[in-house]
Amino acid sequence: MMTNRKDLVIAVLGTFCLTATLFMIVPTRSQSGLNDYDTWTDVNGDGTIDMADISISIDKFMTSGDTTRNVTITGHATKLIRPAYGVNLNLSSQSWSSGLIPVDGYSKVTISIYSFWVVGPPMLNYFLYSSDGDTNFRTDSISFDNAIVQTYDIPNQYISILVSNPSTNQVWIYVDVYLVA
Repeated sequence: MMTNRKDLVIAVLGTFCLTATLFMIVPTRSQSGLNDYDTWTDVNGDGTIDMADISISIDKFMTSGDTTRNVTITGHATKLIRPAYGVNLNLSSQSWSSGLIPVDGYSKVTISIYSFWVVGPPMLNYFLYSSDGDTNFRTDSISFDNAIVQTYDIPNQYISILVSNPSTNQVWIYVDVYLVA
């Protein structure tokens, strides 16, 4: 009789352990995508969620403001390119260039540049060049301090963006390029 009780207790404990283990495993397996890439978490838009994203979030921790973004894009944006993400313009690197961006098949481009600084605000210079592949033509040149959004007709096959920081202030820039059909 004692052996049967012992076997019963072992069977009940074994069943409990197995059931508890299954309840722990099944919900974990059912949460597909738990560690998948999330574009909303990638603050700087570089395609990787890393310490740079956390650093930006920490820098902006406990700040508040208007959550709307004053960006107007006329037409239908069909392609978003992020040639720059969290580029630091400081004393050692005073300018950033996107290089040639192919724009074949698109009629307009909207360029959005946002900056934030440690000490400042700085006055940044923005240059847009268009190119036929051989020759660069300066399309626009604007000075700004915080953000700029501009839309242009595309006259050539390529565009190139240059942002320079003539001041000694350290500044981070983020550039989005929207190609519009």
